[in-house]
Amino acid sequence: MENISEILKRTRESKNLTLRDVSEATKIREPVLKAIEDGNFNYLDQIYMESFTKEYIEFLGLNLSDFQQQLETIFKHKPLAVEENESPIIIAHTKRKFRYTAKQLNTILYFVYGGLFISFLAIIYFTFFYEPEEIKPLETIKTSDTLQVKTSTVSEAKQTILPQDSIKLEF
Repeated sequence: MENISEILKRTRESKNLTLRDVSEATKIREPVLKAIEDGNFNYLDQIYMESFTKEYIEFLGLNLSDFQQQLETIFKHKPLAVEENESPIIIAHTKRKFRYTAKQLNTILYFVYGGLFISFLAIIYFTFFYEPEEIKPLETIKTSDTLQVKTSTVSEAKQTILPQDSIKLEF
């Protein structure tokens, strides 16, 4: 029986394909393909090499079931053995409580008391000593008051101040 590596290499060469062509088509790197053709199945982890070999076989148009026996001998699947211990390991996850040190607590209390003191002073000031500015009403404006403005574009502009606190410009 012929080796799987030799069959793959001979099939690729009979189809006039280079390793680069196969690499571009299958997205398997050239060194990995070279290792498969050389029979170096320890080039990568076993699971990767087995998967790449199967993909390479399918790409070349060969029947995968014909190579199943050889693949099983090359990549011997070892069942994972679960060891049972007599004493099970119990891991207790305890939530670690965060505690402040005395120095940290003093610093925090200084800031809290300082903030309360400043707030207290602000309340006292605004309650007893703060006098808001009074808004004084405008003096009574006569309708006969006019303001003349001279500009470069208009020889004279007449502005009339009305009692409705609006300004009317006349050009």
